[in-house]
Amino acid sequence: MRALTTWFLAALTAGIIAFPGLAGAAKDCRDTIPPEIFAFFGDMNPKDVDCADYTVTTVDLNGDARNEFIINKKQFSCSLKGHCDQEVFQELFGKYKNIGTLPGSFDVLAKQTKGFSDIAVWTPASQRIVYRWSGTRYEPELFREKRPVKDPAENDNPWNSLP
Repeated sequence: MRALTTWFLAALTAGIIAFPGLAGAAKDCRDTIPPEIFAFFGDMNPKDVDCADYTVTTVDLNGDARNEFIINKKQFSCSLKGHCDQEVFQELFGKYKNIGTLPGSFDVLAKQTKGFSDIAVWTPASQRIVYRWSGTRYEPELFREKRPVKDPAENDNPWNSLP
């Protein structure tokens, strides 16, 4: 009995025996991504798409119970140095429209602007940019740390002007 149990566990692990309920099978990107998004990236025939080239995130950015897509196509959106843009798509009147480009890795924030979640992006230059909804698309708003204000009395010191 022990040998049968060991064989069964080994076969299950190796994928010889499959139980769909136990392990989530990877979805084909063609089942998830609408054809107009493929067309945006230049893939006019979804049947010919290489799903390994796409990174897909679905998230409801505006609380309408319908997911928006944040998608990267490596051959389309990545530079030779490995910097990848993410394209944001929203369904409007049954068709998906590009509503922004995020230049780097991103995090969807809890804070919202005009009913849409803000999105923080870290650029290749290690700069944090928050993208906010403008009413029609995501636009960048650069945040920099505030520098301390100098005491005006320091400007009277003649030693401050020396190199």
